Amino acid sequence: MSFRFSHIKGINITLFALHSMGKVAEPSRLFLLFYLADLKHLANYGTLITGDRYVAMKYGPAPSQILAICQQIKSDTEANENKFKKMSPLAINEQHQIVARDTYNIKYLQATEVECIFEILHLYKNASQEMLSHITMGKAWANADINGEISIAEMAMESSATPAMLARIERNCTEEMLAFK
Repeated sequence: MSFRFSHIKGINITLFALHSMGKVAEPSRLFLLFYLADLKHLANYGTLITGDRYVAMKYGPAPSQILAICQQIKSDTEANENKFKKMSPLAINEQHQIVARDTYNIKYLQATEVECIFEILHLYKNASQEMLSHITMGKAWANADINGEISIAEMAMESSATPAMLARIERNCTEEMLAFK
């Protein structure tokens, strides 16, 4: 599905990106790169890689469910829950970075998703956090609703999707009973 979050896929996308970035990253940087990759995939293929809904944070967009996973890992780490630490494929280190503790399962990623992630990582691997924030704080971010949720329609328009692709995205949202607002 194109706009539904899958926990297992979210973990594997995060692991895949982290492995491509040296197995460690600032969560906010990772979130901004996910947003850019999702915009690219949305414009080209009409779907989101993460399947996640984005929220407007002070530093830019963040995928809400992947953010929640990171917050849970941080909470469990701070609570020193050893059982969870041993099971989790992700961790938060002392520098508050997200760390890959396991490998990803490629079966959860499509070739087009890998292509878009790699392209964005290549384009922005040396970009500063400030530059990434500036790039991602566009109209979609600025027009987030009262709960901070960024509209898929606004993301689609920001992605420079063609009119035909915008219609496809709207159909996908309708089929999945999501508001194309």
